[in-house]
Amino acid sequence: MGTQSLRRTRVLSAHARWVLAGAVAIGVVLLALSAFAPGARAEVGNPKQRFIDQMAADEAHARSLAGKPAPMTAGKPVVSIDVSQYREGFFETPNYPCPSSLCLIRNEYQTVRNGRVIQVYAGSERPDTTQGFLYIKIVDPNGVGGLGEGTFRTPIKAGPLHLESVTGDVLSFTTGNGTHGTFNFATRQFGP
Repeated sequence: MGTQSLRRTRVLSAHARWVLAGAVAIGVVLLALSAFAPGARAEVGNPKQRFIDQMAADEAHARSLAGKPAPMTAGKPVVSIDVSQYREGFFETPNYPCPSSLCLIRNEYQTVRNGRVIQVYAGSERPDTTQGFLYIKIVDPNGVGGLGEGTFRTPIKAGPLHLESVTGDVLSFTTGNGTHGTFNFATRQFGP
């Protein structure tokens, strides 16, 4: 009985080795064939650029099916942002244009002029909140980015500014101690 059991084990072991060797051989053949499959290639380069290239190829393919040429400028697709969708007016809880440890923003005025978004933030510096200031940011959403920005400090330290109204390019504000003043955001000048 011991001899028959040992013989069965050797037969099973030999059989298992043949099955394992066959599976490995099949795997090697499948791996080699997949390297020559259509579309198979080594992934090299920037994954972000590959994604952008694939999106452009997909868009070109979709346009070719629709019979419309893809708009191109210097080899890149054109994307235009409709600036009329930007809200204009005063905002009492704007996003901070600077770290809150460096500035205190009370409110913001936003307008669209000649396809550019003009944002004027009113408040004061930190930690010296007696120094009122306006922070102006001009953005072209269809251009490269920001066209200009700057900080304009009040001539007199009278506390944080709060924008009240606008007439043309002239903003009216009130300081922390109740003083009224104006600022022309086109000329970047404070007035009485």
